[in-house]
Amino acid sequence: MCFLCGEVVTERLGGCRRARTLELRHTILEHCDSRLNACATDRWALDIQGRMQSCCDLIAEEALYHVNCYHRFTGEKHLQREYDNTGRPENSSMLSAFNRACDWSESCSEGINRISLYHIIQQIHAE
Repeated sequence: MCFLCGEVVTERLGGCRRARTLELRHTILEHCDSRLNACATDRWALDIQGRMQSCCDLIAEEALYHVNCYHRFTGEKHLQREYDNTGRPENSSMLSAFNRACDWSESCSEGINRISLYHIIQQIHAE
């Protein structure tokens, strides 16, 4: 089991490593502290911290971890909260036009073709 994500590790598939240094535990705990300082409710850091506190020697436990999990956990992306706005700002007039076009297409009993779609887009654009 990956001590970072808690999922099963299949060694045959690659992408996993066995703990080989005593410093790994210390490094992981430092990252837990760093993440918890940035966000006290970081569930992943809390889970890992709990696992690390119940084990003092990862080598003796023959601990395994996914390489991707290690990179995701120790990378800087954790500092960017999931609820941060990313991407382009919302254009309210475009969103409104899109919602009206969707409403029209859902209420349209006859089939939608390019000509009828073109006319509704002209109507929306004119408003």
